Amino acid sequence: MSSIYDTVKQQLGSGGIDRISQQLGIPPEQAQAAVAAAIPMVMGGMARQAAQPGGAEAIHQAVETHAAMPAADPGLLHGGAGGGGLIGRILGNHHEQVQENVSKASTLSTEKTGKLLMMLAPVVLMALAKHRQAGATPQQLPQVLEQGQQQAAERAAEEHPQLGGMLGGMLNKVLGGLGSL
Repeated sequence: MSSIYDTVKQQLGSGGIDRISQQLGIPPEQAQAAVAAAIPMVMGGMARQAAQPGGAEAIHQAVETHAAMPAADPGLLHGGAGGGGLIGRILGNHHEQVQENVSKASTLSTEKTGKLLMMLAPVVLMALAKHRQAGATPQQLPQVLEQGQQQAAERAAEEHPQLGGMLGGMLNKVLGGLGSL
């Protein structure tokens, strides 16, 4: 089975990367690297949020909502419209730290990084929905997300070697005491 990272990249395809590039006004290569940096950061932020009281239930509910959505990149169709509230639900008070770290890793401005996160959030949730196991409970989410984040960081570093060490250090900050790479 493919990783959550691979599923997100597959859902985006080259057309999704091109739309991100156009909507953010950046070259496609920079959009590709920004997405590669953002996926493990979002997964790590979600893992941290899922470990907070009520966090796992909020993320589980968001995954359930996005499980029924059509596969056509929902976040990208509207430039991430509505993604701001979604980002708050799935990242909670870790949103700013995730946004700051993705901005550093991708060299995007914080404004463009915020837009990127709003575009990616629904796609990441759809990928999580595809990877969840039947009967999975909200209490299992922190472990699933942490494992997905580690796989995403490894895949991102393979595809974009310049991100490797930077992602590891930043993810340790995002994850705090949840685990290490």
